[in-house]
Amino acid sequence: KIRHGQMNPLVRDIPIAMFWKNFADFAGNTYSQKTVLRLKKAILHFKNFLLLKYVKINFLSGVTPKVIEDYKFEVHKTGIKPWQVNFILLLLREIFKYAIKSGHLNDNPTLHIRFVADQRRRIPNNLLAREALAKGVSLFRLAQLLKKDDIIKVMPFFSLLQDPMVR
Repeated sequence: KIRHGQMNPLVRDIPIAMFWKNFADFAGNTYSQKTVLRLKKAILHFKNFLLLKYVKINFLSGVTPKVIEDYKFEVHKTGIKPWQVNFILLLLREIFKYAIKSGHLNDNPTLHIRFVADQRRRIPNNLLAREALAKGVSLFRLAQLLKKDDIIKVMPFFSLLQDPMVR
């Protein structure tokens, strides 16, 4: 039945504007103020991109890996550093992870996007962080474990992130 598409999991599609609001409420209760601010800026930037390039996307299900890839290309084209592009993609990944948890998406469109190659190799020597990332912990969870008040403070560990799309 799965092979013939007869067992599609139930997904409650949601207008994208309503999803942004729901996520903002969730983030305010889950993350530190600095991280919430970064997430809100990422949402605003992504919303502006959608308004310019993909006006017809009204529902969350319209955000596909192609849209995320186009967004990555546009952001990278502006000349910002590769680690910043990757950071934006990580923020979006966390946002769409919430969409899956809340039942609005079946698949995270950011998981199918390769990160931009970053030549920096400044990795702090922190055994706890290395072990956590080796076990598949996300950078957001690592920030909580290390009691960091801002997600950007764990970004130097990005190259240790266990993610097959990074390599």
